[in-house]
Amino acid sequence: MQKVLWMMITIVQIALAASAHGAEVDAKATHACESSEQWKINLTQKANWVKRFDTFLTKQESPWLAFSEAIQLKKISNLMKNGEFEADFSEYWVGRVFYELELYPLAYTFFSSSQENSKFPEIKKASTDCLAEVYKKIPDWNASMGLSLSVDNADLQAGLLEVQKRNYSTAINLLKHFLDTPVVVGIATQTEYRDIANLLLGRSLYSVGRFTEATDAFQKIDKRSNLQIDAMNDLAWSYLLSERYAEALGIALQLRSGSLKNTFAPESVMIAAMVLNETCSYPDAVRMIQSFVHDYEHTFEWLIADHSKLNPYQEIIAGLANQSSTPIKIRTEWMKGASFMVRQTEINLLIQNSRKISLMPAKIKSFQQDLALKNAGILKTLIRDLKIANLKTTIEPEMAQRLLSAKKEIRRMIRFNQASKIMMVVVKKYDQSIPREKTKLVAKINHDLMQKNKEMLTLLKAVRENVDLVEVEVYNGASREMVRIESNQKKAAAAPSFETKLAWNWGRFPASDIDRAEIWEDEMGAMKANIVNHCQ
Repeated sequence: MQKVLWMMITIVQIALAASAHGAEVDAKATHACESSEQWKINLTQKANWVKRFDTFLTKQESPWLAFSEAIQLKKISNLMKNGEFEADFSEYWVGRVFYELELYPLAYTFFSSSQENSKFPEIKKASTDCLAEVYKKIPDWNASMGLSLSVDNADLQAGLLEVQKRNYSTAINLLKHFLDTPVVVGIATQTEYRDIANLLLGRSLYSVGRFTEATDAFQKIDKRSNLQIDAMNDLAWSYLLSERYAEALGIALQLRSGSLKNTFAPESVMIAAMVLNETCSYPDAVRMIQSFVHDYEHTFEWLIADHSKLNPYQEIIAGLANQSSTPIKIRTEWMKGASFMVRQTEINLLIQNSRKISLMPAKIKSFQQDLALKNAGILKTLIRDLKIANLKTTIEPEMAQRLLSAKKEIRRMIRFNQASKIMMVVVKKYDQSIPREKTKLVAKINHDLMQKNKEMLTLLKAVRENVDLVEVEVYNGASREMVRIESNQKKAAAAPSFETKLAWNWGRFPASDIDRAEIWEDEMGAMKANIVNHCQ
């Protein structure tokens, strides 16, 4: 028995001595932080930790146990002459464990450190790819408007910058390349990023007068997207400037009906009035202009009032319970904005993390008990077999291997018990920071939404001025039409009066029925309204 124990100790000592010389590294990683992640690590000396990491990646080993293995790798690296790779990889491994546990802020900390400090390109690359995955979970942490930092969206980010510079032709080429490039994985396959690209592409095409192509881009945006209201508004403008009046009016009326009537889209009323004016439906155009005041008067009065002490975030929460005094058009505009959506996603994540951390002590204790019972069973069987072996003159190789395996398992359990204390210290410290981080996020949301109020007020004022100009055009057109009709009827005994027979029966729809006009979707997906051009 003693001979076997000495043999095991000698083996461990030899293994540590061999690893203490360090090793040349040949490492290759693919699909970091994805379900298909793989590492090919070739060292001049055999390293058992590589196999254990692969076991973790294939989900055959608990993240709790993997954390203790990563900590052990860090300790071993300190004993090696050239243990830089092992030290850097242990940090990546810890980040990978927290990513698997969905504690993304903690994973972000370790991946950022690996990306910045590691001397090994493959670890840097894997950390960068993992940060891209973290940014998908917490877009607010990426300065590039929530777009993950990876090669497959370089065209999208470059296109965004060109749009901001108003280099629309260059932006069009970049965005089309992003949308047309066939990809198997990456953000180009994700609807939200394609929606961003299509909106930017449509606006760029609109800006250079390619209205037909712009309408195609706007129509490709997912109808469930938060960008849909902006896309419909831009689509209506494209139809109007293409003189596709039925489609323009259909989109404008759709934005004023159903649940969409609660959204902030003042330009839709102006577009509808312009369409009706262009088709000489003057009475309907006048009623549409009057409806602008009806639809946005309360919103305008709220925006010009002093709300410096308002907490928009609390107003959104209260609105979900129908207890907010803020106009619903403003609240829906707040809620669909990237500032609220991105940061609320992070707030939700923080809340979920806090709940997970509160359950971790019980889960760790349960895992410790399972591990102890497993090892107790192994030892019980081993002791029984050793008693039988004592009757023999020699120890079988199979028995020696079992003794070595048992010792390794016991050591792993001890390492886990020690590492679990370290993990709890780390996550509890993070948990204590969550309330403070939530407060910061709410402050950011409130700041951005107050700025959004100014933007909405500016837009409303601009639309009101344009609506006034459209109204002048409508009355000028109506006056010319009245003169024309009176001229045609000058031989009649009694000319019809403006108020009774002529004026309020001109349009395609009876008075006050413009909002109930028939709208349908054609075979190309365009919304159309049943409108007749009365200008001939």
